[in-house]
Amino acid sequence: MMAKTATVLVVLALLGCRRAPPGPAALAEPSPSPPAAEKKVVKMKTSRGEPRLDYTGTARDAKGGAVLVMKHGAVAYVEGRERWEDSALGKTVTVRGRLVEKAHLPVARRSPGGAISQGVDPAAPLQWVLVEAEVVPRAESPSVLPLALMRAVAPDWRACLDSVARALREAGEDPAGFFVGHEAQAGPRLHLWHRSAFTPENRRMLGNPGGKCRDALCDESGKLQRFLFWQ
Repeated sequence: MMAKTATVLVVLALLGCRRAPPGPAALAEPSPSPPAAEKKVVKMKTSRGEPRLDYTGTARDAKGGAVLVMKHGAVAYVEGRERWEDSALGKTVTVRGRLVEKAHLPVARRSPGGAISQGVDPAAPLQWVLVEAEVVPRAESPSVLPLALMRAVAPDWRACLDSVARALREAGEDPAGFFVGHEAQAGPRLHLWHRSAFTPENRRMLGNPGGKCRDALCDESGKLQRFLFWQ
């Protein structure tokens, strides 16, 4: 009888030590892995508002994929191309696409063990990328760059471009909607194209297509003196 009692006590003790399955609260705890929404940064949400233009430059291969090196050293990744064909590499090519700023390169991450994956710093600027890109025989649109990209690659024009951006914002206009022609006169005199000039209904118009294109005249210090709207 005593042996049976001891056996029962041992069984009960073992059952009492067994952990209960996690309840609803435990199951609801957030996962330490990054949420799926974090990956949405890779998706470009502004390309539909950017005109599809022709960009000419030198075809180069970079670690993050094929790139187009344009005037002033501006670099844009060509989405969908890991590398250029041997026949194009190092040569002048024209790519038609929408030039947008987006997360194209992988971001470096630290694993639970402390190892850091290969990639750019999370605080690094976004990259300029040509999306919906295709190589074309020749350029059929003006040679321009987005105002923000031109500011980054043309330090001699930076003060003027900053002054232009301030004036546009004060007038209720968005500087992101403007492109700068590659050529500038002394002063400088910047040719500002508005994205509305490249819509299908305005693309073939003479004078001031869209009505928002203008020249910006800056003094030697880079301070904007006035805008001259195209006629």
